[in-house]
Amino acid sequence: QASKAHLQNDIEFAKWNMDKIYLQQLEQLPYDDSSSSSSSGDNDDSKGQDQTTTPRQMVVPTHWVDPKKLSLQDLKDYFDRLQTDQIVLKPRISASSENTFWIQQSQLSNVDWNSLHKAFSSRAFMVQPFVPAVIDEGEYSLFYFNGKLSHAMLKRPKDGDFRVQEEFGGRHKLIAPLVLPAGIQSTAETCLAALQEINSKKTNSSQSSNKLPPPLYARLDLVKYQGHFLLMEFELIEPSLYFNLDPKAPPRFAQAMQDRLEMLSSLDRV
Repeated sequence: QASKAHLQNDIEFAKWNMDKIYLQQLEQLPYDDSSSSSSSGDNDDSKGQDQTTTPRQMVVPTHWVDPKKLSLQDLKDYFDRLQTDQIVLKPRISASSENTFWIQQSQLSNVDWNSLHKAFSSRAFMVQPFVPAVIDEGEYSLFYFNGKLSHAMLKRPKDGDFRVQEEFGGRHKLIAPLVLPAGIQSTAETCLAALQEINSKKTNSSQSSNKLPPPLYARLDLVKYQGHFLLMEFELIEPSLYFNLDPKAPPRFAQAMQDRLEMLSSLDRV
């Protein structure tokens, strides 16, 4: 903050994105995703019919926990609270699945308590239901430059694992935006709009969120949970943009940077 470096992703974005507790703000913003009920190209026999939609959360359900020495009863309570027989525990501040644990209710006798205590006794953490789609279908990443979708990819874990990162054997492939599953882009862009609103309140409550520039780059990781695509996390602090998968992505990023500098220059002249 003391340097004269100009961050294209605002410092408030970075602070907000460092701790996954930001997901709690998004948890509290249910939205109507009726526009994402069918994919382009599908036959839509429901057009013209009255449809009732129910607002829902845009992020995977999460229980937030202060640092503690976990007990068997704690784990049982998490299963009950999230109404699932598989849970994932991970620190609020972490990267690349560091200290991330997949625990199954049927395997409680095999829990590595020493590792759990080391990971969470002095570190706040989060508990989520394990999402089978991570293994069955994969985790999608959508990349936005200046608020516009650039490219997308599907990440799948190696056989026998649940972590999709390359260092754990994850397999990645490019997905053309036009063939993304129905609903996923709607969820991603609703999350981006919420980010703008949250940041506008942090920087200047009197300034309309539509006047704030979107982040230069953003990666959104999403998975299908109970029939809907939900956000796993935002990546706004120097995420991998996987330029190696799409040769057209680097020119798009360069153009986004040029457009942004021109926009900022015009604002300085006002």
